[in-house]
Amino acid sequence: MPWSKELQDSWQQQQKIKDDLKDCTVCNCPITQEEYDEYKMCPWCYSQSVFDPDIENIFVPPNC
Repeated sequence: MPWSKELQDSWQQQQKIKDDLKDCTVCNCPITQEEYDEYKMCPWCYSQSVFDPDIENIFVPPNC
């Protein structure tokens, strides 16, 4: 069954959106370029992370 023009356009648009997203460095969920540039992780992982300024490490709880 050939794809209709509408289905092809829809597929192309979904692929473009997917290609524009980055992956969270912690949980690999899709995030926007802005979130990636600012935090390198999704808002949920960022809110759950604890920053230790002395060690400069990010500790993420196991439920992430």
